[in-house]
Amino acid sequence: MERSFTAERLLHCVFFNAANAGLPIIPLTINPGRVIVELLTDGEVFFLHEERIRKFSRGTIFWHIEGEKTIWDTTPTSPYKCVAWHFAVTSRERLFPRVSQWRGSSQSLDDFISFSRSWYDQDPYDPKLCEYSHAVLSAHASAPQKAHSSFVPELVNVPENSKFAKLLQYIEDNISGNLCVEKLSAVSGISRNQLFREFKRYLKSTPHNYLLERRIAKARYMLEETALPIKEVSESCGFENIEVFYRIFRQFTAMPPGIYRRSASTYDIITAEEK
Repeated sequence: MERSFTAERLLHCVFFNAANAGLPIIPLTINPGRVIVELLTDGEVFFLHEERIRKFSRGTIFWHIEGEKTIWDTTPTSPYKCVAWHFAVTSRERLFPRVSQWRGSSQSLDDFISFSRSWYDQDPYDPKLCEYSHAVLSAHASAPQKAHSSFVPELVNVPENSKFAKLLQYIEDNISGNLCVEKLSAVSGISRNQLFREFKRYLKSTPHNYLLERRIAKARYMLEETALPIKEVSESCGFENIEVFYRIFRQFTAMPPGIYRRSASTYDIITAEEK
């Protein structure tokens, strides 16, 4: 069934850089008659979705309706950037998923942001800009979404079933193991040099940094949703010892694991002991 266009006008278009905002970031609560659509253009965000806190990255679309809150939970090592469209709307119903993904290439995302910003700078009240931006965002949000692992970040433009895509899934399935570059090259059939090029091209990272990001992402998940001892969390996430885990965890989250676990009650997630 075709969805009707419900945006009356574009109130604001904000180009936000969390690195320039300082901490903490205070999420906005959406007022009646408003919708805010946030499109991540860089960095990463942790967000409660489908009863799990998941990591989202470039190309993720967040569609917030009345009473919901905007994104905010980022990391000092990878603060997010996003564009936020504030629409006035006539309907309180949810017409699009809360979380979805840009379905085009990385270049098409850049082109859309650049064109929207140029248009907004010239005439922010042009009703055609409102119609254009809402139509593009809703088209991507309503497109069929691929199934992803609970941990694998949403990736833009990684060829499906490619050696590199299979390697990323292998990393998720074996995150607690010894995943050195040589082993990743051997299991994927991708040469060492090509492996570095693939990580830079698709993830803007190195194999080592990506592994740390994924291990910390899993550690956050386990601290938030289980009552396992921190030492077991460290081992399950592939850290050589608990001292290294503490040091790296603080680098990514600016707090030790114990304090982070206590702060996770913000999300109202039930631990194993409370079930």
